Amino acid sequence: LGDMLEIGSYTNEGHRLVGEKIAKIKADFLITIGDKSLMIAESALKNGLDNDKSFHFNSTDEIGEFLISRINSGDIVLVKGSQGMRLEKVVKEIMAEKDRASELLVRQGGGWK
Repeated sequence: LGDMLEIGSYTNEGHRLVGEKIAKIKADFLITIGDKSLMIAESALKNGLDNDKSFHFNSTDEIGEFLISRINSGDIVLVKGSQGMRLEKVVKEIMAEKDRASELLVRQGGGWK
């Protein structure tokens, strides 16, 4: 999960509430990227997510490498964050047919790379 950048005065509460939900659904693990997403992780940990299930990264490349080493066929991965977080880069790293990224993902051409 990445920062939610377009929610204005709701920023702190919004990130905190997402963390609460993550703890309640008992996710296998939580991956965050971005300064604001640290509030998601802190809230999830405060609400019962185990410390060893929370991971924070500084780049989408790091997340891709981490996920490739952790996920298996049939696993469900939720990738979500503001457009400015460019999390489609993470999806590209873990998709089965990377060569179809320009067909299936947003922001794959021209100045976006």
